[in-house]
Amino acid sequence: MLRLNKATGSEVKITLADSTILRIQNGQPNWVFAAPNAFDPMSTSTAFTVGGPMVTVLIISSPTQIVLYENGILNFTYVIAKVSQGGSRNAGFAVQALDLGCQVDIEISCMRIIQGLEL
Repeated sequence: MLRLNKATGSEVKITLADSTILRIQNGQPNWVFAAPNAFDPMSTSTAFTVGGPMVTVLIISSPTQIVLYENGILNFTYVIAKVSQGGSRNAGFAVQALDLGCQVDIEISCMRIIQGLEL
């Protein structure tokens, strides 16, 4: 579960498993994939709002695609480009802010990563 309490500045990135990033630009949250040398847009978030409620995020990934649910509702299925397949896509968590002095406040709970699933 994830809640985005505050994200000031021009850009904040919350990286979840497998290069899946919730990228907030000027208050607008979008899901992007960290492809080599660029961000590949996957979908607009349908559940996240700055200061909004907790959102249950389910990410199912394989070497060729990523499926993401928000609060049990399918948000997108993303086919990973051949150039990115087999690259370094690891489980992890990171928060990054572009602007010096911006404020970021997130809550995360019950994060579970299970690898080895084939879609």
